[in-house]
This record gives sequence, structure tokens and C-alpha cells, in this order.
Amino acid sequence: MACPVNTPLIQICLGHSWKLTDAYGACNAMLEPGRKNVNNTSMSHDDGKPYAHEDHRLTALKAGLAAHPASDESKPDEKADAEDEARSQGAARVLGELIGAPLGGVVIGYTIDHFAHTFPLFLLIFLVIGFAVGMWNIYKLAQSMNRD
Repeated sequence: MACPVNTPLIQICLGHSWKLTDAYGACNAMLEPGRKNVNNTSMSHDDGKPYAHEDHRLTALKAGLAAHPASDESKPDEKADAEDEARSQGAARVLGELIGAPLGGVVIGYTIDHFAHTFPLFLLIFLVIGFAVGMWNIYKLAQSMNRD
């Protein structure tokens, strides 16, 4: 009997149950007693178990899982997660200080230079001040992290 549905691994043949197929789409077995598939292995229900070769593997797996119950080590460590979060926040704050303080100094210095018509003077002064303020804030942040 020809199989009307050609899917890669499973075909439905008219008048029969699900059939396993090979990679080429040929019907391997009609689940008739004693019938062999393309790989010459029995797929029948002769012994009441269609895939008896898998039973010993499943029982071994179940026994192994029962012997090793889930432990607390497999659960994520909440304390380590909190420490990682604190480190990430500290790193973000350092980056913000390194960028934000000098950038704020440049904006303030440029604004003063624009109105005072002294272009690079206050921009450079406030850039240095902003950099110094950023370094001081990072130093204070490092001291507070060492205390914790």
C-alpha cells in the first residue's frame, strides 16, 4: 500500500497506524507481526513492547535520577547574584563619573566662553575641574565599596 503523506520521518498510511519512515520517505513497516523495516529491525508488537531495546535504557535513566536527587547546589546562589548586581552597578557608576563629570565641565566652560568671548580658556579650565571631580567621586566610590 502506498503512503499518501510524505513527511521526512513519519508517514500516515491509509488503513494503518503511524509508521516510522527512513530519511527517504519510504514506509518501513506496517506494524504487522514479524515484519522488518529498512534497517532490518523488528517494529512489531510481538512481545507486547514495540521498542524493547529502549526499555533498559529508560530504567537505567530512572534509577540514576532517583539515586541523585536534586540538591541545593543546582539552585542559583542568591548571594552571588546580589554581589554581581552590586559590582555591575558600581561599574556603571564609575563609567558615568568618567564621562559625565568632564562632559559637564566642557558644557559649563563652553557656555561661559560663548558669552565672555574667550573661547578656549574656560572650556579647558572646567574640563580639568570636571575630570578632577570625576576622579574624586570614583575614589569615594572605591572607598565605600571596600568598607562593604
